Amino acid sequence: MLVDGDATGLTYGIFGNSPVDQMYRKANIFGAGSLSGMVKEIAALPLLHQPGEVWEYSVSTDVLGRVVEVASGMDFDRFVEARITGPLRMNDTGFWVKPMALARVAMADGPPNSADAGQKPAILSGDGAPHAGRPFAGNDWTGPGNGYELWFGVCRSG
Repeated sequence: MLVDGDATGLTYGIFGNSPVDQMYRKANIFGAGSLSGMVKEIAALPLLHQPGEVWEYSVSTDVLGRVVEVASGMDFDRFVEARITGPLRMNDTGFWVKPMALARVAMADGPPNSADAGQKPAILSGDGAPHAGRPFAGNDWTGPGNGYELWFGVCRSG
């Protein structure tokens, strides 16, 4: 099965209302607390599409994150820090905002009267720790310095 893109047949379960989407919501896969628990829940659910037939945002990156955990013997966030963001000195990149960086998180943009205008992103807890358990593969944060540095590096390398 393909796990390197969003044509895996998997779904998030939150964008549609098919019977399979409803099953994903009922299973509460995002409440599993770990990639291991999440993937166990996903494994018991049917695919929304045959692999390779339809491109759709899905939990495929979370499944791939679990593959990395099993292959490396490390939690996914620790693997990313040790093997990717650490060596690249991307100190402001991770799966949650570190407490010392909370004050630097930009406020949400939106119309002045919207509920989101001027609010910190809801994913943040007061202390910068993840809400529960380990982070999932599709969620990450980066500071502008890390983002620009990575972008310029890609441009220089072609």
